[in-house]
Amino acid sequence: MPRPHSFAHRICQLALGCTLLAGTALMAAAPIAPADIGPAADLEAEAVAKTSELEAIVASEEAYEAGKEKVRQAATVLTCLAQALAEHSDAGDVAAKGPGIRDAAKALAGTKDLATAQAAFAEVKKAWEEAQAGAAVEFDWAKLGNMHATMEEMNSRSAALRKALKRSKDAAVESRHALTIAVLAVATHADTHEVKSDDDKPQWYEWAAELQEHFSATSAAIKAKDTKLANTHFAKGMETCEQCHGEFKD
Repeated sequence: MPRPHSFAHRICQLALGCTLLAGTALMAAAPIAPADIGPAADLEAEAVAKTSELEAIVASEEAYEAGKEKVRQAATVLTCLAQALAEHSDAGDVAAKGPGIRDAAKALAGTKDLATAQAAFAEVKKAWEEAQAGAAVEFDWAKLGNMHATMEEMNSRSAALRKALKRSKDAAVESRHALTIAVLAVATHADTHEVKSDDDKPQWYEWAAELQEHFSATSAAIKAKDTKLANTHFAKGMETCEQCHGEFKD
């Protein structure tokens, strides 16, 4: 069961934020280690699920017309999951495929028509089959995707979790709802464009780290079928969301 990070760990995260704020380093590695987010196997399972969702959308003109508004959001999530796998210390062979999946998914997120989306998705499938030469592991987490798409995904996942925590139907799938929010919290940690003052960045980093911690813990508790603990961390995570939105959302 993941535990909320120690005060010393939090200080280290804030120190990282200060380093970035000073402009002395470009963020390449995740601001929070993917191994601290959750198991690589669960991240991979969610990435596979997102890939299948996208495959269904681009399968035909009819399917694309019905689901094209979901492409950017789903592909953005896959981009973040792929980067987490690329950097995860326990991802094994899939880690080498992560950068290629990331790049292909990011390209797919920017498509505007079926033909382009199908071509981009073909690259996603290719990247799943084998590691792509020239795709670097290092990538700026702040540039993985659109924050609006990220927030929309968090909203839909949290709504699904509310229902699941009242009556669970599939703990494995439900735990990955929380895990996905935790991954997106790491991308949010890196993307500070909504923060108008440099003085406010440490608070942004702290809340993003808390969000990741609580939803990683929610995910683990759901897998363990500890509903009480899952509800506790979910509530704390949503409280963090409300605090952050209250401070930074226009």
